[in-house]
Amino acid sequence: MTIAIRRTNQIKSTKVRIVVLLSGDIDSTATLAIYHKKTAIIDAVFVDYGQPSRRSEWEAAQAIAEYYKITIIKIRLGFRPKKTNGEVFFRNALMAMTVGAIIDDRTLFITMVLHSADPYYDTSQAFVEDLQRLFDGYTDDSVALGMAFLNVTKPEIIKYAVNFIESCGL
Repeated sequence: MTIAIRRTNQIKSTKVRIVVLLSGDIDSTATLAIYHKKTAIIDAVFVDYGQPSRRSEWEAAQAIAEYYKITIIKIRLGFRPKKTNGEVFFRNALMAMTVGAIIDDRTLFITMVLHSADPYYDTSQAFVEDLQRLFDGYTDDSVALGMAFLNVTKPEIIKYAVNFIESCGL
């Protein structure tokens, strides 16, 4: 498993705020489990962009946040991004930039799930680098992005999650 972080020294500080984009699925839950081990302030953000499963995802995200005893914020975009051939255009960029726009803590670490099984630009290393450049420009290098599963397949994420659940005795 690789964690793509440009400024890894930020995550070690207890003053860093980690915001996990939490959809309630196994991928984002596994991501939260990884970062929950860090000594930092952790919050979750759920983004309602009009996805058909938003109600069940929100319920799952709330239950996960309650389990980890973290704050969860729900953001409703108020519009539905264009979707073609399974790809929701700008979805990951919209979610990350929305978090950056509403969270006023400038020592921020934003993490979301992007994994190698998806063929879309917004799940690629190039996307992460481009998005990081945008954050650097807006925040004077104070916001870092972390993608715990960027070079990992969906079956590997599921294996990690199952092993984690078993190790916790759940």
